[in-house]
Amino acid sequence: MYLPAVMELAVLTSSGSWRRHVVAVRGFNPHCHAARMASWPRRFPRSRWLPVTDGNDMDRALGRQGRIVALVIALTMILWFVAQSAGDWLGLPGRYAFLVDLFALAGFLWALIVTWQIWRKRRKMR
Repeated sequence: MYLPAVMELAVLTSSGSWRRHVVAVRGFNPHCHAARMASWPRRFPRSRWLPVTDGNDMDRALGRQGRIVALVIALTMILWFVAQSAGDWLGLPGRYAFLVDLFALAGFLWALIVTWQIWRKRRKMR
């Protein structure tokens, strides 16, 4: 596993501002790079304070699949609630509510299957 000589972290302070912390790894002196540290922005975008992997393509693909699954679960739940409320408000018969329930179950079943596939791929990678 690759470890950088310096780990740079962005920490949210109690006052709501971002503070940069530089931590030396393997005997590296971070104070020698004052000019580089001074050029950093005061506010950090999200990508600066999230952990960065070594760039493994399979990890990225599985992470992307996991985010898609999470989005499908959230949207399925929201659309199911909205459709149930709209059906009640419009006075639609119960068979439409049953149809909406089947679509929601299909979305959740798809998410379950894809999550199981992600779990198996990660387990196989070890």
